[in-house]
Amino acid sequence: MKLHRTVAEIAALVGGRVEGSSDRLLRELLPLEQAGPEDLAAVFRVAAAARAAESRAGCLLLPEGGGLQASGERSLVRVADAAAALDALVLAVAPRERRPEPGVHPSAVVEPGAQVAPDAAVMALAYVAAGARIGPRCVLRPGSRVGEQAVLGADCELQANAVVGHRCVLGDRVLLKPGAVVGADGFGFRQDAAGRHHKIPQVGIVILGDDVELGANTIVDRARFDATRIGRGCKLDGSVHVGHNVQMGEDCAMAGHSAVAGSCTLEARVLMGGSSGAIGGIVLREGTRVAAMAFVIRDTEPGSYVAGSPARPQAQWAREMVALQRLPELAGKVRRLLRGEGS
Repeated sequence: MKLHRTVAEIAALVGGRVEGSSDRLLRELLPLEQAGPEDLAAVFRVAAAARAAESRAGCLLLPEGGGLQASGERSLVRVADAAAALDALVLAVAPRERRPEPGVHPSAVVEPGAQVAPDAAVMALAYVAAGARIGPRCVLRPGSRVGEQAVLGADCELQANAVVGHRCVLGDRVLLKPGAVVGADGFGFRQDAAGRHHKIPQVGIVILGDDVELGANTIVDRARFDATRIGRGCKLDGSVHVGHNVQMGEDCAMAGHSAVAGSCTLEARVLMGGSSGAIGGIVLREGTRVAAMAFVIRDTEPGSYVAGSPARPQAQWAREMVALQRLPELAGKVRRLLRGEGS
């Protein structure tokens, strides 16, 4: 990432303290191994100071503490939290996609009866159905769609081809990345005597709280009758699936390809690793962590960490994996004993 700023300017952007020269001009932000005398590199842990000392970087952004010293060839910018400071620097310096001008593009469709805030932007080929309400400063990027009577709060953004189904409700500052779908029909079918599938009506809605983010191609199904709810501050990665009637508390996070089946409850701050899942109707208690590729089939305890399929406490799963690796050796011993060869 291009910088073209002095050490002093970098320190001012991140609220840091300079050691060494503050006038040094820094051209790029690079990893430790690649940074040269005109570059900035970040060090996130004091324990990494030894590796940082070997770097050729002209300036290091690093936490307080540790034995690393500034020199004639290297400046330091000390901060309380290097990871947070790096985020602040990127937000301040990195180029970002231009915010579109307010208004409705000539190729967009806003049906009669829809309400679009004057400072919202409805871009090319976006669609807003009758009765929908688009809040202040919202951005609907090309190809996005808002269904009948759906409601978007303030500062929401629907990226390309994102969909908000009819009557669904988004809070403030909700971000839907490309292809995300809010309010798809829940998966419900009833088999008759001949084995044919008959659709069960799904007539509920989806409610997303403030500051929710859905990754690309993520789907949140509408409820059968009432509402599927995603709590304030939840972050869902790409290709995540949330089934109908799920109730998700605040600040949960789900990594890519994870899924929770219908009527599952996630209390506040549940974290789910990539490709993990949960069976319908169970409760993941507050603070539960689900390891990648784990599958949860029963209620969890608050603050638990589960792994494996079926999921169980991570420590138990780890012991079982170690024992499993020893099975060939143990099987060989059993065969020798059966042949009377001793151990």
